[in-house]
Amino acid sequence: MVHEDRLEIDVPKSREVKLKTPKRQPEIHETADRRIYTWSVNDIEPDRDKEKDKDRDEDEDAGPDVQLTTFTSWQQVAQWYAKLQGERMTVDDSVRKKADELTKGADTPTEKARRLYDFVAPNIRYVSISLGVGRYQPHSASDVLQNGYGDCKDKHTLFSAMLRAEGIQSYPVLINSSRKLDVDVPSPAQFDHVITAARLGSGTALTWLDTTPEVTPFGLILYQLRNKQAVLASEDSEGGLQRTPADSPIKTFMHSPSTASSPSLAPSMPRLRSLPREIATGRCAPAFAAIRRPSGRIL
Repeated sequence: MVHEDRLEIDVPKSREVKLKTPKRQPEIHETADRRIYTWSVNDIEPDRDKEKDKDRDEDEDAGPDVQLTTFTSWQQVAQWYAKLQGERMTVDDSVRKKADELTKGADTPTEKARRLYDFVAPNIRYVSISLGVGRYQPHSASDVLQNGYGDCKDKHTLFSAMLRAEGIQSYPVLINSSRKLDVDVPSPAQFDHVITAARLGSGTALTWLDTTPEVTPFGLILYQLRNKQAVLASEDSEGGLQRTPADSPIKTFMHSPSTASSPSLAPSMPRLRSLPREIATGRCAPAFAAIRRPSGRIL
């Protein structure tokens, strides 16, 4: 048994904050220049119900017990991240030379983007080292290219910089790979993954791309990322909430090999390399992970 579990958040009184605590309301104490929110839970019994433990993953949409943000809108989140990432989007000679080399002979923006994607996705290894501001800000595109590794935001940044070198507009997209977005709380803490939205034609349609898994075809995003609200990061009017496509652009089919003696209806499936563990478990970028507090506890 835990006799007391206590959470205290101390903020400047002048700072505007948005707070969401659906299960328990905090005690609020104000001083001359500070505002203190306090949650306290007493005599907490351990939850030994195995069935509840089994179903916890299915209850992810319930969200955290406490969410707090100083952002006032999703567009503000979009502008903030676009600026933070934009500082690492410099197209230097090494990035431009590699992009030109890969797209030589390609006649359309789509073919150029496909070639760049086919380089970044499988050849830049997924490695996440998230310290300090690096939990949110990617490394520079040239560093990612030289090192040959990076996390989801690093891989996006290199891909996006190469697209820019070829005159193609693209945007980072903040998304959560497991839980549903809580639109009431505009905060980057709700996200754990970064993908790419590219404009490959003259219309308004976006092509959604994810270079992290290494094995997904061009234009395909994983099932858990489809039909989800996400933040397209841009400093212009494009920035803000967008919904990812619900349908896969890749047509699926079943191949049923048969023999003269015994026809078979079993589908033939290609063998794919394993996804990075962070993608398989929905934990691509630790900095963006929204903490799921155990039921009955506030950490």
